Amino acid sequence: MKAAPIISKDYLRHLFRHYADQSPMRTIITTRIEHAKDLLHNDELTVAMVAEECGFESIYYFSRLFKEVTGQTPSGFRQKPRPD
Repeated sequence: MKAAPIISKDYLRHLFRHYADQSPMRTIITTRIEHAKDLLHNDELTVAMVAEECGFESIYYFSRLFKEVTGQTPSGFRQKPRPD
């Protein structure tokens, strides 16, 4: 049985970007932010708890990325009515 060919991380990143239209890191960040959006609808969780639950070590980094991706702060997002 032949071993699978080994590819470099740069080539893997290139393939991922080609097929997913975004980098692997951007995909991870987007997925974490989408999860955070779901969690922010739970008023019992603080923004810091949501950040930690989504894998962010810093609430400041989480807030900056959240605003970059969604255009609003986590607190601002939480205050908007939830779409049905």
